[in-house]
Amino acid sequence: MEYLDHNHQIAYFERSGIVISAESYDPADYSSSTAYGQRARVVSPREYAKTGLDKVALWGPDNLRPQNLISLLAQNHINAQLIYTKVSLAVRELMTFRWEMGEVNGQRQMVKVPFMPPSEVWQLLRSHKTIELVRARATDFLVTGNAFMKVILARDPNRGIADFQHVDASYVRAELERYGQDGSNNYYVSKDWKQPVWKESPDNGKTMVISRDATVRRFPTFRREEPRKFFQSIHHDRLYWTGEPYYGIQPWHAAHAWIDYSNTIPQWLGAAIRQGASPKFHIKYPDGYFDYLEKEFEDPKKRQAEKERVFQKIENSLMGVKGAMKTIFTPVKIDPMTGQQGVGWEIIPLNSNLNDEAYVKAFAAGQNAAVSSHGLDPALAAIHFEGKMPISGSDKRISIQIHEVTKNDEVREIMTRFLYILRDDRGWDPNMEFGFVSRNIVPLSENPTGMTPENFQ
Repeated sequence: MEYLDHNHQIAYFERSGIVISAESYDPADYSSSTAYGQRARVVSPREYAKTGLDKVALWGPDNLRPQNLISLLAQNHINAQLIYTKVSLAVRELMTFRWEMGEVNGQRQMVKVPFMPPSEVWQLLRSHKTIELVRARATDFLVTGNAFMKVILARDPNRGIADFQHVDASYVRAELERYGQDGSNNYYVSKDWKQPVWKESPDNGKTMVISRDATVRRFPTFRREEPRKFFQSIHHDRLYWTGEPYYGIQPWHAAHAWIDYSNTIPQWLGAAIRQGASPKFHIKYPDGYFDYLEKEFEDPKKRQAEKERVFQKIENSLMGVKGAMKTIFTPVKIDPMTGQQGVGWEIIPLNSNLNDEAYVKAFAAGQNAAVSSHGLDPALAAIHFEGKMPISGSDKRISIQIHEVTKNDEVREIMTRFLYILRDDRGWDPNMEFGFVSRNIVPLSENPTGMTPENFQ
């Protein structure tokens, strides 16, 4: 069984193909073809179509996987910082180059040769809008495994592509592929996938209802073999994963449970500190000590108020005003034969230490497991774990070099793909390639600046 909506009101049974709607039912008590529960009923194809989910390839069981990933990262400073660092390491200054035959260490091989492009291309690479688009695509890709952009043609179709606009990956859903299709024909964009409002939906009859308050908009898929077919279209890049035909993933998604587990520990500790009782003193007073109040006050409420006033004065003298309500008062009986126990007031300090050592260790274990899923040395993100010595400068330099060689190629290819689309559409030099300036950190003994000369990736 698979839930098709955020509130778990609509479910789909894979083996039978039945779609049901139910306010509540026991998820442990169902078969592949039968739904049990209160007010459960089969949903007709027309009624199911009203949700719009018949058109969309669900992104996660509730169609909210990217939103859930963002929420997960928003509560975890370490994982968010790791992704931010990976974006910063991948995004550098854009440059152009050609492949030419050259000599390296006495051997003839193809090398990257930078060159100054035409002014139109140079201005594009240096524009603030291009830099923002590149960084946004890198962030979306490293968070969700997907990057989307809107391709917009000029008003005159003969002029080709006029602009590219970034589309937040969490807003986009792919259309279900039909039999014989090569990929999705359309994409749907909405800022609210919890309660999407579709432009067209079937009513109880056979007509289609047009909504003026629609929050979902459809765009055709951009295809490089027909770049000028649609005025506005959506281009999709993703990190392929076996068994995921519509959306890409990132390796760190596999650590979702560990990150979620780590996020609950600070929440628990915060709640314990804010809401938990933490008395500092236990004060014992003789049973019957306040009997004298019965003679002074006839009203029980006044007697109680006077008793609390005495308690408050004692508590304030021990803790100060800010420490009020941190004391426990209990009456102590007096043995009439011996007069022991309770002959006077007794103030006992209490140990109110929060027993959180086990939770702190569990938090560290969860963070270690999550960090390992990012494929980045945490020291590069200024993250250090208790009990471990900070790594040396040489180790950091080696970590950066390894990351540069092994981790950045794919994300940089996706970040620059729109430039190749524009190159082909506008008829620029077909041998012109796009890359990033890359500079490695080296010992000061090798270079007084601590950096290598610029090269290209």
